Amino acid sequence: MKKLLTLLIAAFAIVSINISATTAKLYKATAETGVFLNGNEAIIVHCNFEITGSIGKPSTLCVFIKDSAGNWHKVNSQYVTKTGIPFFKKPIEQRLDFYEYADFPLPIYVKDLALSPGVNTYQIIATILDHDGNIIAGCEGSTFIANGQSVSIKPKDNEQ
Repeated sequence: MKKLLTLLIAAFAIVSINISATTAKLYKATAETGVFLNGNEAIIVHCNFEITGSIGKPSTLCVFIKDSAGNWHKVNSQYVTKTGIPFFKKPIEQRLDFYEYADFPLPIYVKDLALSPGVNTYQIIATILDHDGNIIAGCEGSTFIANGQSVSIKPKDNEQ
């Protein structure tokens, strides 16, 4: 009887682990420029992704910005690092076992970016974290060109 109980507990633990595992696929992160929100120019980052197995355990979508030299971008006097503070974190509440987000928009105000002087190229990097903070999906998104702090941000011709 004790052996049977041990086997049942072990089998339940294996099933629980498989059920609670969260997986995700992040297909793309594209920048839409020339948008104004509340009178301020913004970049809208559009993310397409899917999440499986996170019922009741919210995941987090993170957006990072990298400059053309490969440095993580400075935002509001804080350095943004891939392992530190992303520019944007958005909790994703999921109520289904599988959900696909065809267009998940994230607004970033240009005035908050503290863009470098001159003409520079930046790239959007997006990751999805599970409820424990582990990276379960990621992608390098589109690039955009900025001219200092001016509002003349244009997407590059080869944008994804």
